[in-house]
Amino acid sequence: MDGAIFRAMTDDNQLFAAMAEFATQFNEAASFVLIGDPSTYGADLAEFETFIQQNDAAATVQIIENGSPTAEEITQIANSAPQVITYRGELTGFQDLLNNLANNGWTGVVVYDRAFEAAQTGIVTFHAGIQIVGVEPWVNSLDDPLSMAFKDSYVDRTGQAPDAVAVSAYDVTWALRLLVERHGADAATLTRLLATTDVIRTTQGVIDPAAYGGTDLFRSAVIYELLPLGGTRMLGRYDAGVLVIDEELAASIPTPTLPASATPSVATVTVTSNVLNVRSGPGLNYDRLYQLRGGDQATVVGTVPDFSWYYVQTTRGLGWVMAQYITIFTPDNNLAAIAQVPIPPTPTPAPTSTAATPPDVVIDSVTVSPSRPIVGQPFTASVTVRNAGGMPANNFAVAASWQPGEIFTAERIEQLNPAETVTLALTATLTGSGTATVVVVGDLNNEVAESNEENNNFTINYVADAQTSASSTGSYTAPVTITLGGASPDFDWSGSAFNAQPGSTVQQINTPFENTYVGLLTSGAVTGSSVATTTPGTVIGFRTAEGDCGFFRIDTISGSTANITYRVYPAASCPA
Repeated sequence: MDGAIFRAMTDDNQLFAAMAEFATQFNEAASFVLIGDPSTYGADLAEFETFIQQNDAAATVQIIENGSPTAEEITQIANSAPQVITYRGELTGFQDLLNNLANNGWTGVVVYDRAFEAAQTGIVTFHAGIQIVGVEPWVNSLDDPLSMAFKDSYVDRTGQAPDAVAVSAYDVTWALRLLVERHGADAATLTRLLATTDVIRTTQGVIDPAAYGGTDLFRSAVIYELLPLGGTRMLGRYDAGVLVIDEELAASIPTPTLPASATPSVATVTVTSNVLNVRSGPGLNYDRLYQLRGGDQATVVGTVPDFSWYYVQTTRGLGWVMAQYITIFTPDNNLAAIAQVPIPPTPTPAPTSTAATPPDVVIDSVTVSPSRPIVGQPFTASVTVRNAGGMPANNFAVAASWQPGEIFTAERIEQLNPAETVTLALTATLTGSGTATVVVVGDLNNEVAESNEENNNFTINYVADAQTSASSTGSYTAPVTITLGGASPDFDWSGSAFNAQPGSTVQQINTPFENTYVGLLTSGAVTGSSVATTTPGTVIGFRTAEGDCGFFRIDTISGSTANITYRVYPAASCPA
């Protein structure tokens, strides 16, 4: 065992097994949909399917091999009414999946192994009837004595909430210390003992590598639900591979509900200002961790003796908020019942230089989600702002007028320290389609006296478009009649031309496919009966006899076979 490498956290395979066993135990003969990119997560999806079927032979499983399902695919998933959807993919894809499922009226359980991470980044939107469930080796909502003692100590020393990595580091250090105290510090001896030891009780569970295979120290897993007001709720816990479950909590899994305006059962604060800083301690001299927005709510963990600051838990972690910018609700109307918690040490001010340069507000990046905003639906621009100067930038606004429609949005930043970066969310709903070039302004009204006033702005280009009814690819071998919108044939492919069917029209469009939008498909612009071409990259617009419209691009032509990518809009979205 010389040089052995020990796994200090439960591996993904064990986490998947725990989640599959838990889901099947409380959803007997359930239907599951597993979503993920096969090139990255194919093996994970296959393992999860195997675990489900091992636990419940009556369960039905469908795998969608696409890390970013199209709107049409999500509609089909929602219509199949699965009880549980498991997602393996990137954070932004998870946000899009939740929103599209809600738009289709689906209700059920969404399982995402990175759910807590997604919540901490602020991208999770909670929807009525959709329960978000994740799995971790440990979560800070556990209330067993060891977890509670560790959380209190960790928060007291760091001012932050611990995560599974912090717990693992502590547990392994504690176990090694225990072995050193009993057997000495010889590395070879410690390696042998660590591999053969059994049943050392730690915060996250039992260390028992002798039972796990020699180098796996833990087999712990916590199934948890994300809470809309912040934090997590434990649903079930695996310890040494055995499920120890809270039946009352788990009973809610088959029929999840999320009331829009339920009365909180714990002390809760609601933000009354437009933006509220969450800080590392109860004072303006503590670092800002992140921001809440007007109407946001958070669970109260503690307070200070004069109740001027409250220690709260949100989906992005623990922090302190100022009392004058919130309202507070307590179930028993008794503020004195809120615990007084230790105050973190006052931060030491950074040394200031008499030659410090003035502040310099810079926008490093702007990303739009979804990347192709849908007319009539909210989209969010994540704006990353940095102070490249040597002094704080105070009380300024970041703003943009989104096109089409001149939709103005702005967010204020109270303070941005030198080298500090903050990401703001500007949300808007567009009223028309088209290509857009928008300048995001980093210091609206020039409120900050900067060392460089010429680098505040960031230009972003995007295409706003109507919601599609279909978006996919197809392969057609001539002679063939093609139907993309509705039930009636739209056009045929002869091997050298695309010919409109009766009542339909086609027209070559001299715009790259990714820059096309529904507003280009007016009846006056799409008037032809045939487009003769075999040139890859050609974009063709069409209007159907049933009133639908759309575009398709010739990707490749091999002999008489044309491979195309297409986008179809419902008749209600097509221009006159």
